[in-house]
Amino acid sequence: MKASAVNWRRTAAALAAAYALFASAPAFAALCNGDCDGDGLTSRDEIVLGVRLALGESSPAMCAAFGNATVELLVRAVADLLQACGPAPDLDQLTGTYDAQVVQTTEQARGAASHQLAIAGADKSGGLSISVEQNLYAYVSVAALPSGGQNFTVEGFRIDSGDLFFDVSGTAVATIGEESVLLELDLTSEDFFGNAVHIVASLARPKSGTPSSLSGSYLVTFDRQPNPGLPFQSSAVLPVQVPPSGIGFCGPATEVSGGETTGSIGESRCYLSPRGLFYFASTYQAAGEGGTAVEMQNYELLGELDANAETSGQYLIGLFPGPFELSIWHSSRSEIPSP
Repeated sequence: MKASAVNWRRTAAALAAAYALFASAPAFAALCNGDCDGDGLTSRDEIVLGVRLALGESSPAMCAAFGNATVELLVRAVADLLQACGPAPDLDQLTGTYDAQVVQTTEQARGAASHQLAIAGADKSGGLSISVEQNLYAYVSVAALPSGGQNFTVEGFRIDSGDLFFDVSGTAVATIGEESVLLELDLTSEDFFGNAVHIVASLARPKSGTPSSLSGSYLVTFDRQPNPGLPFQSSAVLPVQVPPSGIGFCGPATEVSGGETTGSIGESRCYLSPRGLFYFASTYQAAGEGGTAVEMQNYELLGELDANAETSGQYLIGLFPGPFELSIWHSSRSEIPSP
């Protein structure tokens, strides 16, 4: 039997042992064995090159990180590949709003991909807080803790139908490229009947972030559906100011209908993705008889803003599933300065 074949079998056995040994091992230091191109990571192609070096089929000059490519070094390199060895991502670079493509699958059906707003920010635990706003009564909120290299372990919850709470767990992988930032989430949960729910979310944002052209004043028209009360239409000029992170402030604004003040919208934090997906949570105080203010209520807007076109979304006044008002809003860029 040729020596190269013996070496290959011994190497293959060692690599298989490495997979079995390190697949569930904790992450360790971020100095990667077999990092031929010096990018701080160990790749599958670099492992293949290491095997070729061990078999004498390639020159050691092709990868100084492997040298003579001993079996021990190959095992360490495979472990680094499995544990995503490399520097942990800069959490500041991951902070901001994202445009997310989300697919939610149950045992009965695979859902269609939907585009949703996602928000990520560094938290006190040394990880990321990530939320995906599915609609005004359904969202995912998780904490992602670094688990080695670009990988995170994820734990959290999701809210469905406004008041149904479900645990969520899974993994996330961050990729910080030259022009964009990506977060890939792979999550598992369950539904009301205990059936498995699988959520795959691909979050993306350019490094340039949310364009400044999306900031400004918007004329927002509301199709009000008070309960109790009669439907009516109202409007407000809403100031929107967000930096490249997409995390800024909106409001305050005065709601009017028929030339009369119908309520006031407070100033609060708002979120605007690079593509214009928008979420604003604030307070609303309706004007009572004779212009007197009534009890302050929860106020939320979710939808899309565009500096050059009319857009729409949903609003919620009150707290779901308690007394609330849920209906539609439309927006266009306003030439009227906000008050």
